Amino acid sequence: MPLKFSETGPAFPDALVNDMLEGKVVFLCGAGVSTPQLPGFKDLVVRVYKKLGMDQNAGEAEAFNANRYEEVLGSLARRLSRPQAVARAVHDLLQKADPDLARHRTLLRLSRDLLSRPTLVTTNFDTLFERAFEEVEGKGCARPMSLAGQALPPPGGGDFCGIIHLHGRLADPDRGLDPSPLVMTSSDYGDAYMRSAWASRFLFDLMRCRSLVLIGYQANDAPVRYFLNVLESDRERFEDLRDVYAFDGRELAKADQDSWSTVAVHALGFEKAVSGDAYATLWRDLDALANLIEKPRRWRRARAKAILEQPMSAASVIDLDTVAWLLRGKRDLWDVAINAITDHRWLDHFTAQKLWDDNDAAWVLASWCALDWTDRDRLTHAISWVGRFRVRFAERLEQRLWSARPTDDLVYRAWRMVIASATETRDDDLVSYRLTSRLQAGGVTDQDVQDAVDRISPRVALMTRGFEASRSSKPATRLSDFFHVRLSVEDRGGIIDLMDAVLAAAEPLRLCEIATERLRSVIAAAYEAEYFYAETDRLDENLPTVERHDQNKYQNGIVFLVQLATDAFTRVARADHAAARVLAERWKVLPSRVGRRLYLQALRNSDLYSADDVAQAILDLSVDDFWKIRRELILAMSERLKGADPALTTAINRRIIDEAPTLYVGEIAGPAGQEDWRPQVRDRNAWLRLSALKRASVLSPEGAEALGRIAGDRTFLAGDFDESDLFRNYSRGVRRLSGNPEPLRRTTEAAKRLEIVRTDLTEADPAVQQNWRAYCSADPVGALETLKLAPLVADNAGLWGDLVGSLSWSPEGEAAAARRTRQKITREIFNHLEDADQGLIDGLARGLVDLLEQGRRARLPSADAWWDRLWAACEGDPDIQVEDDATDRFYDHVINTGAGRLAEQLITQIDARKTKTRKISPENRARLQRIMASDTPAGWLGRGACAGQAGFLFFVDPTGVRRILKPWMIRDDRQGQTLRGVLVEWSRLGEKAEKALADVILRGVRESQASGLMATHVADRLVRPLFLDAVDRQKSPFSQDEVRSTLKQAAPSLLEALLDVMERWVEGSGRKPENAWRQAVEPIFEAIWPKERTYKNPLYTRRLAALCLAAGDAAPEAFDVIRPFLSPLEGQSAALNGVTRSPTIKSHPKVVLELLWAMCGPGCEIEVWQLDKALDKIAEVDESLIRDRRFQWLEQRAPRFG
Repeated sequence: MPLKFSETGPAFPDALVNDMLEGKVVFLCGAGVSTPQLPGFKDLVVRVYKKLGMDQNAGEAEAFNANRYEEVLGSLARRLSRPQAVARAVHDLLQKADPDLARHRTLLRLSRDLLSRPTLVTTNFDTLFERAFEEVEGKGCARPMSLAGQALPPPGGGDFCGIIHLHGRLADPDRGLDPSPLVMTSSDYGDAYMRSAWASRFLFDLMRCRSLVLIGYQANDAPVRYFLNVLESDRERFEDLRDVYAFDGRELAKADQDSWSTVAVHALGFEKAVSGDAYATLWRDLDALANLIEKPRRWRRARAKAILEQPMSAASVIDLDTVAWLLRGKRDLWDVAINAITDHRWLDHFTAQKLWDDNDAAWVLASWCALDWTDRDRLTHAISWVGRFRVRFAERLEQRLWSARPTDDLVYRAWRMVIASATETRDDDLVSYRLTSRLQAGGVTDQDVQDAVDRISPRVALMTRGFEASRSSKPATRLSDFFHVRLSVEDRGGIIDLMDAVLAAAEPLRLCEIATERLRSVIAAAYEAEYFYAETDRLDENLPTVERHDQNKYQNGIVFLVQLATDAFTRVARADHAAARVLAERWKVLPSRVGRRLYLQALRNSDLYSADDVAQAILDLSVDDFWKIRRELILAMSERLKGADPALTTAINRRIIDEAPTLYVGEIAGPAGQEDWRPQVRDRNAWLRLSALKRASVLSPEGAEALGRIAGDRTFLAGDFDESDLFRNYSRGVRRLSGNPEPLRRTTEAAKRLEIVRTDLTEADPAVQQNWRAYCSADPVGALETLKLAPLVADNAGLWGDLVGSLSWSPEGEAAAARRTRQKITREIFNHLEDADQGLIDGLARGLVDLLEQGRRARLPSADAWWDRLWAACEGDPDIQVEDDATDRFYDHVINTGAGRLAEQLITQIDARKTKTRKISPENRARLQRIMASDTPAGWLGRGACAGQAGFLFFVDPTGVRRILKPWMIRDDRQGQTLRGVLVEWSRLGEKAEKALADVILRGVRESQASGLMATHVADRLVRPLFLDAVDRQKSPFSQDEVRSTLKQAAPSLLEALLDVMERWVEGSGRKPENAWRQAVEPIFEAIWPKERTYKNPLYTRRLAALCLAAGDAAPEAFDVIRPFLSPLEGQSAALNGVTRSPTIKSHPKVVLELLWAMCGPGCEIEVWQLDKALDKIAEVDESLIRDRRFQWLEQRAPRFG
């Protein structure tokens, strides 16, 4: 970001400021530095004429008006008998007795090299810089530092420094400075910059080692015109030429600003003052910059502290830019930031603006948190940072916590939870997939099983309590005052597959042991996180059931691990009863109700436990477990108690009867005036357990009496329990409303069926309302018989719609007899509806369109007439509209509308009926042109279908496409844009169609926002004709200039796709790659690829590289062509698979090295995988390239992990 010191001042690029700090900047100072004390060049010329008593002749006046003042003085000198009089007059006019040297002192402060020596170049003749230097450094110091004329020090050398007068210097006896020849006239300039060229050579060498800043010039000043135009020509040959900057007042006309860019100068704009010194803004900010350059550490620390200690909302744009310059790429101010920042938003800003790397961020954030462990706000933000910086941040935070432990134990535990949640977060969504693949591959190790179980196990995750809670002044008493805790499993989409894989691959007993131990660890972590609160076992509450069940879907947390344990246990129980019982006993003593639920699940296995064992275990349950566990307890009772000792089962009956009335005694009955909820819940719990005893045939008379009393008091509890009663909360998912066709099937009379249907439609139950639809699918013959009795009016459109919808699509694998029946009914429907009210047809139009496709297959004689009728209905439908957001997916919208499908049906029929002698019938031509011409929403949709088949339609009706369809395509509105999009993205065009629609295609390509394969299709449409033209197969409808112009306006995704098309042409044209490159691709690329620098984009680098590698033996030529457009790779990371697999690395290793240097060299800041393999292959082919500096540079940055 640029550095600014005021709103109206210049924005100093960070690269320029950094170069100043490193002594790599030289100021080139013009006459404007000394004005208004001394005259500028224009004013000087006027004064010279006046002093010499001369007038300008016509030629001199013309040159003067054109600002060519050096030519004016040159002409004047040639007219004088004593040419030296011009130089003498200049000397006299540039004397100032008591000048203000503030500007000169500022520039000297800015123009110091690393040894603090002044290094400044000026085209001024005066010695004001020397005077200013002596004011600062002392009398006599200026003489050795003042250099003039051709006695210039070589730039880049150790002695390069001083006040360098490039165009000569006037005498200054007070400082012991002799005069030197002046570069003042046109002939002087010609010698300095062209004939002898000593000034040009000096500036050229200077720009190779220093950035240049012009001050006191305008773009049309003579020095600018001479040396920058000369130097710019060298930029293409010498890439090490550094940047040139110039200060530019904002009131300059646009032409002046453009003239700076024509000489490749970066203009540093500033706003001139309205009154007083117009350049006061510039010099004020330069003085501020000098303060920074002279004492950077003090300035940087003070400025950083001043900005960062304020709230971020109070920071100005200048402040934000300054912070960016201060911090990006540097590490010396983090201690200032840690101690100054009180507003966490600054820290988030650093991340968003990429002002630090993750390692620095982790250190700074941890140190900032450690300043006040008791600050809940810092802890709240730390929770969000663990999601971003993960383990790295946790490790730094832990180091700080150990070195400065908070005295409050609760605060300490809260921070430990934050650290634990970060450490345990796994961010690779492919872990489950990799583990599953490893288990399925065989050769499974115990570590593989442990890794799989670990992945299935939930981790503690923290959620912030919100801003208000973090700022609460109320003392924290538990962890939940700091944050919310949840247990979650990441990458849930692959967990079930992983569970199945580990069950299939692992030894069951070992798997069950690992799962049990991991479950114990999860329970311990939950206790530490206070996931259990008071008597609430949240692990139990959030687990619908311990075995696989639909109610466990969409659940997270412990559910996967518990299901894995029960699945593995089932397999252990089959093979080793004793081992299974040992595992069950371990579950029983787990410190969570989940353990007892697992134990009860094990009791359901009759191979492991007798009925008496089960009965005794149930009696041994605590009161809480007996009344809070549902599914596992109820199933164990109903399945296993039959045959148990009557004394035990009687005791269970008695327990239910005795304990039920005591439940919820200490709990609040509810708000005053409302019914007490407790009796009903007691009865429900008792009913469920007594019903389980009844199902097991062990219900005692006393229990039966209690069950009967409950049923009498609460009728909804009469009868047996079902699956939903076994869960606290039962989710039925999304209910699929499927009607029951049987009542209508059992009714033999059609009239009676119609009466039942009308009654069903008025029922409140939505499922009953669906009975007719279900009947239409089950018995379409009977449904048609029923509807034949109904009037053919609009009110019955819904009934007809259900029947039509049931017949519109052919079921997969439909039997021949069923197909014939469906086709027969279809014909009967259309025949019956011929006399229908138009309102009915309008209401059925969308469904009848789909049915008409079936009708044509059923050889419906009136199919064409029905097409006409349905198209008319679509045209007249006021509800048809094109979606507002359908531009990018318009064709998908088209083919899902009635109008679009009718158009596609017509095109299909035209294709099916065409013959060698007749492409299209007059009737179908009329229908087709009716679609093309229809000025209705239906017409728009129909034209969308036509645009998608434009190639075929041009074959059968070229006149209609040219005269009717094309005018719609070239419209400037949204309809035109959507049609052009369909044309370029979906249609297949022949040579003649491409020529006729060339302008539409070009415009469509410019507008297309396609990506992926669709972008490749669009790009292929644009350049394929050029390729075919290049190999003399057909004439391209587009000129190369038109294609290049189109690409300049196209989306970046299309240019990227274009390179993909070119690569495919090289590899798949049927020619040798090098021949395909030389004959077609290279000349086309040179002709159409935009040459502007803006198209040197990292987005295209990988595709350009692939194109070069595909060129085979022409790779060196290809690299020369693409080199100007290559940029260092950007993004998160990159892999060089294509490079390492390419045969070009063996045939042309040096080219590949140059390609890697362009892609991965200086400027590439991402991690590049397989760079090491590419370099190894290069070295293997040509060992001499190991000595190449580029190879060595890349080698040091190539990740190697063995």
